[in-house]
Amino acid sequence: MNKYSTFVKIVEIGSFTKAAHSLGYTQSGISQIVKSLEHELSTQLLFRSKSGIKLTPNGQRLLPYIEQAGKSQENLWNFNSELLNLSVGTITIAAIASVSSHILPKIIKAFTEQYPNIGIFILQGDYSEIKSWVMSGRADFGFINPIYAPELESEPLFSVRMRAVMPSDHPLATQSCVTLEQLQQEPYIMLEEGAPGEPLQAFEENNLRLNTKLRLQDDYTIMSMVEQGLGVSILSELIIANTSYNIVSRATIPAIFQTIAVVYLDAQTLSYATRTFISFLRERVDTKGTCHV
Repeated sequence: MNKYSTFVKIVEIGSFTKAAHSLGYTQSGISQIVKSLEHELSTQLLFRSKSGIKLTPNGQRLLPYIEQAGKSQENLWNFNSELLNLSVGTITIAAIASVSSHILPKIIKAFTEQYPNIGIFILQGDYSEIKSWVMSGRADFGFINPIYAPELESEPLFSVRMRAVMPSDHPLATQSCVTLEQLQQEPYIMLEEGAPGEPLQAFEENNLRLNTKLRLQDDYTIMSMVEQGLGVSILSELIIANTSYNIVSRATIPAIFQTIAVVYLDAQTLSYATRTFISFLRERVDTKGTCHV
């Protein structure tokens, strides 16, 4: 039993009763795990009430370190399994939507066929969330533009073009490509990535300003808004592909590219399962983000 990881799950679920049901423990077992950790740290970690549980101030401060302890213990077990020549373990991956929906499915399918005893968990978020999850140890590694996470080690994986998206009846849709000067005149729907992001950076580098009208955190919601004529946007080719929205995409002048790298805190502490997955991934994704399995 990894009491550190179990405690993190209890906090995420927010209820002893629900946590017991979800994790397969008795309620007294859940209480005992929390009491044991509070005794070990000599501080109260949770407030308990009829409505559920919440972290104490000390609990909030200690939670990132408890997450790291849980991940370190898991890595110890995984590495010991490696020494015993066992292909077991778990991997937690943090990824943006374009990667989790268009790169990972085929890779994970092929990987789990070869390594059926390795469990995989995916956290989907924006650049800042991915960086935070990797730095805290909640994720083993992530996919992000490395310029937004200089504190992390990185391996460039691929670079994909970003394209302007607009309603199919938009005046600019008659052109084969559109300039940033033309786009700055349009109401713009911003993808909030927890960082400036490649489109905004491209406009700033060309001394242009976006006419931002909406800010959203989901690529698919943005495409739905564009379809309704609420504005234009710039999204990754990966996320635009194979969608049924009544929109069109056009190349931008100058071209905008999104560079994606695998990022992690320390290569020396990556588990055997994680190193195996990254190697598997590197062999099957080309520089344009095309998956070959």
